[in-house]
Parts: sequence; structure tokens; C-alpha cells
Amino acid sequence: TEGITESKFCQMELRWALEANRNLILVMETDDRHGKPNMENLLHRCPDDLKAIYTENEIIPWFRDPEFRSVSVEKILHKCAQDPRRESSFRKAAKPLVYASKGGGDDGAEVFDKSFVIFTAMCGVALPGAGKRTKC
Repeated sequence: TEGITESKFCQMELRWALEANRNLILVMETDDRHGKPNMENLLHRCPDDLKAIYTENEIIPWFRDPEFRSVSVEKILHKCAQDPRRESSFRKAAKPLVYASKGGGDDGAEVFDKSFVIFTAMCGVALPGAGKRTKC
């Protein structure tokens, strides 16, 4: 959003993320009513040591319309999956959470949409019914 490159707290978080070699996922607001930024202004006001973050990384547009928002979420999930620290969580999340069938197999109905399951796994959130042994 507008002004993010001027925020001292955002600058600190970005520097910490760079030092810790974290996977940065940039998401940009597309709606003027919610602070859609002018990238030229953001870069102009950005400290020199952080400009590369905005020029060398893909910036995912955030669409608020439900039909387009799913595209934004899918792109964010794809970027999360590219983080090698989360690879094992992503593989675990690739299997859908299902209601148990009477036979105890995995052929029951899906509880959550697959993209939601992946998203929560990337965030380190255990879903209801995941069991005691679930570690995020």
C-alpha cells in the first residue's frame, strides 16, 4: 500500500527478512479505495538498500473481486511452495483433509478446499481434526 517503503517498521522487517534469508512474497493492492500504491513513488521514497527487493522480485497483484482473488491466492501459494524451508509442510498439505469414511480410508468427502489447506500449512496453522501429532 501507499507509504509502505517509508515505514520504519516495514523497513526493519524487510532488513531482518533479508538477513535471515527469508522467502519474500510481495503483494500489491490494486484497489484505489484500499491504498493502491504508485510504484514509481514507492521506489523513489524507498531507501537504497531496499530498492532491489521491489525491482528484483515479482509483485503479486491483490484483487478484491472474489473471481479474481483466487488468482492472487494461487500465486501467493505458489511463491510459498518455492520456499525450501516449507517444502516438507507443502508435501504434507498436498493430501486433502477428508471426513473419515466408515471403513477408515481416505475416500471420504473433502473438509476444506485444497488451496485453503495448503495456505494454512504454509502459515503453520493446524486445522481442526488434524490430530494430536500434527506439528506445524
